[in-house]
Amino acid sequence: MNTEVTEEMPTASANKVTVGFKCRPALKKQLSSIASELGFTVSEFIEALLADFTDLETYIANNNPVGEKNRLLSSELDAAQKKLAFYECARLEGFFKRLKNKEFHFTDYEGNNIDVTVNGIQDVFDLMIHSFKIDDNL
Repeated sequence: MNTEVTEEMPTASANKVTVGFKCRPALKKQLSSIASELGFTVSEFIEALLADFTDLETYIANNNPVGEKNRLLSSELDAAQKKLAFYECARLEGFFKRLKNKEFHFTDYEGNNIDVTVNGIQDVFDLMIHSFKIDDNL
């Protein structure tokens, strides 16, 4: 067994702790074989492998399907929050405070008679967008 400390092999320390994990027998055999060829124990070899990943959190996030799914979901959440922020603008909130619980009767842009009671900020938006008609000449 090679006990010489090299750059690839972590130095011995009295402050080490034991970390255990389960793996397939074939993986353990492969790790043992590679470690033996390099003159390491399996423990030293695995420690050297892990030492290469100083930022495990970034590595896992970039190489893990769950991490990828989380990034996609986070992106979708950001997009949804931006859309929601549109309805939470001060102007619509001000209109909602003034129009809350009021009823409106109007003809929409397609000629339908619409009745709206303002119970939420979306009702204000619907009232504004559906009661506005753009002239056909525009």
